[in-house]
Amino acid sequence: MTSFLPRGLTPPQQQIMDMGLLDSGFNCVLQMSTGSGKTWLADRTIEKTLNDGRRAIYVCPTRALAAERYEHWHERSHGYQVGIFTGDFGKSGSAYPVSFSEAHLLLMTPERLDSCTRNWRSHWDWIPETDLVVIDEFHLIGDGYRGARLEGALMRLRRLNPFLRIVALSATFGNREELAEWLDGVDYVANWRPVPLTWKYVHYKRAEEKPDLLVQEVHQTTRHGGKSLVFAQSRRRAEALAGHLKLNGFRASHHHAGLEYDTRRKIEHQFRGTDIDIVVATSTLEVGLNMPVRQVVLYDVQQFDGSDFVPLSKTKVWQRVGRAGRFGLDTRGEAVLFTPSWGGKGTDYEQQSFEPCQSSLANPRALAEQIVAELASGLSRTRTELRRTLSESLASFQNRLANVESLLDDMLKGGLLTEHDRTNQNEKEFRLKLTKIGRIASRHMLSPQTVLMFRTLLGRCESPTFFDLLIIACVSDDCDPVLPVSFEEIPSLSDQLACERSSLLNRGPHELPVLCGISPRRFLAALKMALAVRGYTRCGECEDVAEGLDCYPLEIKRVCESVERLLTAMASIAELTITTSNEIDVFTSPAEVPKKIRLLTQMVGAGLNEEEISLTFVPGIGTTWAKRLVGVGVRHVEDLAQCREDDLIALGGISRNRAKQWVEQAAHLMASDDIYLLRDVGEKIGQRMCDWPSEIDPYRLRRARSLAVRRAEHREFVVTGGSDPHKVVRGAGNIYECDCIDFAKGYRCKHLLAVQSHVGDKEVMRASSLMSDSSQSPTIDLFQLWMS
Repeated sequence: MTSFLPRGLTPPQQQIMDMGLLDSGFNCVLQMSTGSGKTWLADRTIEKTLNDGRRAIYVCPTRALAAERYEHWHERSHGYQVGIFTGDFGKSGSAYPVSFSEAHLLLMTPERLDSCTRNWRSHWDWIPETDLVVIDEFHLIGDGYRGARLEGALMRLRRLNPFLRIVALSATFGNREELAEWLDGVDYVANWRPVPLTWKYVHYKRAEEKPDLLVQEVHQTTRHGGKSLVFAQSRRRAEALAGHLKLNGFRASHHHAGLEYDTRRKIEHQFRGTDIDIVVATSTLEVGLNMPVRQVVLYDVQQFDGSDFVPLSKTKVWQRVGRAGRFGLDTRGEAVLFTPSWGGKGTDYEQQSFEPCQSSLANPRALAEQIVAELASGLSRTRTELRRTLSESLASFQNRLANVESLLDDMLKGGLLTEHDRTNQNEKEFRLKLTKIGRIASRHMLSPQTVLMFRTLLGRCESPTFFDLLIIACVSDDCDPVLPVSFEEIPSLSDQLACERSSLLNRGPHELPVLCGISPRRFLAALKMALAVRGYTRCGECEDVAEGLDCYPLEIKRVCESVERLLTAMASIAELTITTSNEIDVFTSPAEVPKKIRLLTQMVGAGLNEEEISLTFVPGIGTTWAKRLVGVGVRHVEDLAQCREDDLIALGGISRNRAKQWVEQAAHLMASDDIYLLRDVGEKIGQRMCDWPSEIDPYRLRRARSLAVRRAEHREFVVTGGSDPHKVVRGAGNIYECDCIDFAKGYRCKHLLAVQSHVGDKEVMRASSLMSDSSQSPTIDLFQLWMS
């Protein structure tokens, strides 16, 4: 193997080597600044492990970083097999380059590690041989469900192989010592940077000044041969800023999760080379990937947390600005933060005191999923064993663990678990066992709440339409990504919904968000996502669907992939029947429902509509052959029944005997009951729209209601909670002026509406009251969902 040892070590590397931390046999938590050599230390430790004849795992936070590390190791290693195990591989037509059992170095995401530990028996040929686990960006253990799954995976892996070592890396730990103590390891911190970082604050009086100020800032860098990485809070803003920079003569591009993987890789390659000098990105370039930049600009120092705009955490700020400064090329790196001139300097960001990593197992929903995973793995079987296992969690160590006993009781009542009698006299307590629906949650790696909700909603809808089934899938927390809805989209969404059939939406539509445990806005997003997937089954083109729904083709593709996985689980739930008297997860559904769900799963996977999918009813015709037949005009099983055998033979790859069988079987199917599965019998979706006063923009008023207003002076107000703070001034005759771009364009902006609501303006208060109307119309009201 080619050695990774450089000619000279950085001070932190040299200190760690002198201390022998990585060779001590202890778990290690290393906190080192970006660019100071964490990756080399990881490579060196992995290399030594492989040379000792053992296996190593490298856990990457993203697929993109895993791909980058795979290329790095694949090019440099000789004699060792390097495997990559992410969601981009392992599917039909995309096999793993190297199998689990053959790989000496296994590169994977936290989700894949979680899956391996849940199904450890299938991976027992390599787990005991693993000596090292390197976890990059370990601070993400506090990141919601992803963090909870990483925490659960590590707990299981340490029990399966108590001798393996963990090396956890990050530049932004807020509680490094606590994490090391939890891992029974040692910790190390160094704030040394190979290239010093300078901080600069660009103050603006009006938000409309920001684009031109950005031009000035990046010009100072690019004219001296440097490159700039600009972080913006949204995809649309990233695209707009990149376009603005291009118009000003810069070689710029944008980078975000809405772009295809190959497109992002091309931009990254061009940025590392000489084709692009500036990239405007969202959080896609926040962690891991090595970008050669001298300057990092935080165009926005706030982010949307799902309901409001909040200031960026110190961890996020440093993850981004830490990328500034190229070792060996720059004498300094520059961090530039855009802030309003009246909003304060914000120098607190310069202090490297980060937020602590808090375990997500404090969330009962996340903990319930890990309980299911524990029982499914067989590593815990009783209440005592579960309590013992979870007492070793980071959540327990931090005194944040949710109430395990209460949660177990709820899961027993919900039908996810049963407590069985002791099988022999040596057992001291009842054994916990997953029910059928609990096993479905584990097998498909879904939260227990998702499978219970599927069961509930299927039970309320005896004859669901295809659109109903898509809604049920899209309202779950496990459906990702979520496609947000803007107010401007409501008329278009209403028109599209009016063409669909539904039993769910025509029967108590206002109860559904409550029943699903989601907000009305999230339910509205689910309707958009269901329309997106239904649109894909009709045309098979993500680009066409995205154009009609104000989103990106890749988002449509990802939603379809997620829904396909959820429908597979939903079909298993719909098939549950009474088998034994002590199973309490009993669910009976009409026989045609699971068949219909499986048909829809095929439709979503292949981009075929209900007529085209009928071709797969013929034995020997799968979705691949169905698409070939559709391509030559055979769009329904009835068309196939009327085909000439010679026309089918002309397609190639089919014998005369098979062609004859297909035609005969198609004719037979036309008389069967299965054809009726393709017919949606639900009613068209009824809708109601609110009569809204035209003088106030409801979108801006809705946004205004989430803003905070404080009086700065007698006639001046500061409005916060949006993407940027703004100042509103009340002049003579109660004429208001705002410093935002929206107001400059002649609109009654959200900041002005927030202030008018704050001072009790009658017109605004009347509109706000209408917005709060909780009408219980028997038909769905998209306006009210958006406003709620």
